[in-house]
Amino acid sequence: MSDVDSMGYRVTAKTFRQVFPEAVVAPFLVPGGTDTKHYHDISEAQLRTVPMIAGPEDLSRAHGTDERLSVEGYEKMVAFYMQVIMNAN
Repeated sequence: MSDVDSMGYRVTAKTFRQVFPEAVVAPFLVPGGTDTKHYHDISEAQLRTVPMIAGPEDLSRAHGTDERLSVEGYEKMVAFYMQVIMNAN
């Protein structure tokens, strides 16, 4: 679990509100295994997020045949990461 008062969480939440103003920002637990297990000794806060818009047709393709995102989803993801870098400075 990561502290919601940490700089990383604050920057991530701020960025979500900027790039996805219609989204509700709330912490949650990710039950699946992720690569963040490798960073436990490096950082106390590992934030697991996928900044994209996904509809039912996208979810059915996740980790399956013909996995892909929409062009709009990819553009928003790039915008999110650019904004998170600017907000962290």
